[in-house]
Amino acid sequence: VISNINNNNANKVDGFLKKVIIRSLQICNETDGAFDITVAPIVNNYGFGAKENNFTLDDSNLSQYIGCDKILIENNLIQKKDKSVEIDVNGIAQGFSVDVLVGYLKKNGISNFIINIGGEVFCAGTKRGSPWLVAIEKPFQNMQLQKYIIKLSNQALATSGSYRKIKKLENKIISHTMNPKTFYPVENSLISVSIMADNCMDADAYATACMSMGLEKSKEFVNQKGIEACFIYKEKNDTLTYITSGLLKLVSSNSPDFLDLQSSLGGAPQ
Repeated sequence: VISNINNNNANKVDGFLKKVIIRSLQICNETDGAFDITVAPIVNNYGFGAKENNFTLDDSNLSQYIGCDKILIENNLIQKKDKSVEIDVNGIAQGFSVDVLVGYLKKNGISNFIINIGGEVFCAGTKRGSPWLVAIEKPFQNMQLQKYIIKLSNQALATSGSYRKIKKLENKIISHTMNPKTFYPVENSLISVSIMADNCMDADAYATACMSMGLEKSKEFVNQKGIEACFIYKEKNDTLTYITSGLLKLVSSNSPDFLDLQSSLGGAPQ
């Protein structure tokens, strides 16, 4: 469906994609454009998308095709302001897929389960009476090691980072996450963002948005919205953590890096 829309072969959306686009546009407005599904041209330009090098990297050119205002949904049809507008829902679709499966299992009377799709997680009920345990990883490229263990029940946790899907371009390491404002790959001190929410679609999109915003704007955003988050970031040669009070309370004392976290409940650095 997305390929047909991007190639201008059709403009009809199914029920799943319609929900994803509508919520994507809402979150785009909430985040002042930090989360934007019209980033496909930039994603393609840097070789992370389905197509490569459709556009020259010219700000004045890309600005015609990127922005929340470039698309809208009417009934079951997507309207694009320009035929060159393309959508990329990778920053929200995995989370939404988790939610679809959550709904399916609950509809079939299953109340205790965990679903994980590519690191986007929802924990329902309990595991034999205790909360499910979900790890926030240490932000390493080639290994999976636990950093913090979170005790979750009836909550989603999604993580976005700049340390896995990367590539080397002109002797510089670039991330797969694109900044819709600058039209370039994200480049800031954040290396990992984990967001807790009632549903995984929102957690996924907010994590992507925060990676684009950077540390200070993200701290302001989550505190203003009451969103629980964990930010792992670089400061000089140190790797530091900022974690909100609600999420800090769910960190297990058995976490490998538990002693990194002070009792300042959200103060940074910790």
